[in-house]
Amino acid sequence: ALLGAAGDAHADAIGDAAAKLSKAAYPFMKEVPWNSNLYNLNPGSSDAISWAKAVGKMIDMGAAMDAKLLKAGADAHHSAIQGLRADGVCSEAQLTAINAAIGRLVASVPESKTMDVYNSVGALVDPKVPAYLMSTVKEADAKAAYEALIEFTKVVKANPITPTPVSAASSG
Repeated sequence: ALLGAAGDAHADAIGDAAAKLSKAAYPFMKEVPWNSNLYNLNPGSSDAISWAKAVGKMIDMGAAMDAKLLKAGADAHHSAIQGLRADGVCSEAQLTAINAAIGRLVASVPESKTMDVYNSVGALVDPKVPAYLMSTVKEADAKAAYEALIEFTKVVKANPITPTPVSAASSG
């Protein structure tokens, strides 16, 4: 069930779909100003309590994820961050590893938990934000990335992963 979790990003259907997503999204990813302070701003007028509730949904989702997959996801991100280029863009291979890890993590939780996060964050983002962000990149590249993301989500949904129960650490 954890094919590709710690090794080859292409070891399963989610990994293969992650490679397709990364190939389609990479031109867009290179256009995003990752080092901008824009991403430190509240994307709307919601207060801290509302954001804390959304973060609570994220924590709930994360707590339900497979622990080995969480470690693999953290490792993929850590690997990409090490030696990151000045523009904040990782390599396409690193992006594939990250996308595969995220796909497997999402596949390891019930859809309802994913949708709780999506809906709670979506309700806090000003509806003008997506159009503004689109204006900062090439629209065709962003749309190609979005279409690939939608295809990726279909593969993730079609390949659920049963999380391994977390066992208590032994003292001996």
